[in-house]
Amino acid sequence: MRIKESTNLLTGILFTLFLGSLSHFFYQWTNENLVVGLFSPVNESVWEHTKMLFFPVFFYTFFEMTAHAKMDGHFLTARLVALVTGVLLIPSLFFIYTGFLGIICLPLDIAIFVVCTIVTFLLTRYLEIHADALYLPPFVLFILVLFCLILFFSFTYSPPELPIFRPVKQIN
Repeated sequence: MRIKESTNLLTGILFTLFLGSLSHFFYQWTNENLVVGLFSPVNESVWEHTKMLFFPVFFYTFFEMTAHAKMDGHFLTARLVALVTGVLLIPSLFFIYTGFLGIICLPLDIAIFVVCTIVTFLLTRYLEIHADALYLPPFVLFILVLFCLILFFSFTYSPPELPIFRPVKQIN
């Protein structure tokens, strides 16, 4: 039985919102387990919070590949472009609103996560339908995903001295 694409999109969005929200607490709940910290935020930096989007979408993509046979390079390229876009939107929107308002606002941070999750899934679908020329060979996709994983893993415990990697204080 073939699942409707709209159902798949909604499932992916809800899965990412649910798992991403829970992942915010995984590191703390596991008494700061180092392996768990590779996949979930280890502090309150903007960079660490991008994991809340990246890894749930990464895992859901594996589900789509196996359950829905979405293994073609076009879908995977669209997903990677959309995922990187969503991940880059998180710090961009955060620094724009904090620069403009001069405060950090938890409801806006949550809204950014929700918006970036929706953008990631809708952009994937849009690129699948409207960007026929968007295709990277599987080997290139593998290298790019590996590069993303290396960045996430290495910056978790050895972050550069840049604002995106510094923990921020929540001001309500």
